[in-house]
Amino acid sequence: MPGPGPGRRDDAEDGRLRAGPSPPGRPPDGRRLDHPPHRPRALGGQARGAHRRGRRLHREALRVRELRVRIRGALRRARYLSERSPLTGLPGNVRIEEEIQALIDRGEPFALIYLDLDDFKAYSDRYGFVRGDEALRATAEAIRDAAREVGGPATFVGHIGGDDFVVLTTPDLAVPVAHEAIARFDRVAPTLYDPEDRARGFIEAEDRRGERRRFPLLSISIGIATTAVRRFTHRAEAVAVATELKNLAKRTPGSSYAVDRRAGA
Repeated sequence: MPGPGPGRRDDAEDGRLRAGPSPPGRPPDGRRLDHPPHRPRALGGQARGAHRRGRRLHREALRVRELRVRIRGALRRARYLSERSPLTGLPGNVRIEEEIQALIDRGEPFALIYLDLDDFKAYSDRYGFVRGDEALRATAEAIRDAAREVGGPATFVGHIGGDDFVVLTTPDLAVPVAHEAIARFDRVAPTLYDPEDRARGFIEAEDRRGERRRFPLLSISIGIATTAVRRFTHRAEAVAVATELKNLAKRTPGSSYAVDRRAGA
């Protein structure tokens, strides 16, 4: 047998064989693989079902999470609205009581200013509920602006309901706030009347006994309870004193205020 020609190499010399294309599952160098190369396999029926269930559960979890966020937001809005007067937007009774009691519990000095319109029922009877609501909103704005002008933007102003309002401030600012509230309200009150009633300075309406009589233009009465002269242990005590002083102020014609100067416990 003739030997290999020049420039040719016998494949047997290095123990390798020249071969054609490698069979499936074997690399080009001819080595045998222990495992065939990875090929994507289609999911079986059970696997596909589990995959779909997993995606569905994930979507459900997202929807539940979103629903919880919406519910918490709705509850916060409901609490916010329940704590505020729908007419004036001012904090209502719940917040007022909380604020007063918090000041007492912290032992901070404060003044409770109780403001109430005079002869508001006669005004509402004369002009109706719509005009009456407009008068209450104008009153709330005058009180709020007065409190913030004197005591700053953090001064608490609340709407008890009807024509009753509350301001919480420091004892030294109580009288200045009352003065400013009266000045602002007395400027706006005449604008709430028709020209002929404003010119006369009174309206005619029935009183609580059903008797028709004359009522002057709206005015505001203010009672001030303060820790400068007494100590309060419960919010009801402060409210009772402020109410008493407010009723005392009502005995004076026109807008006026009364301050508690009696030494208490």
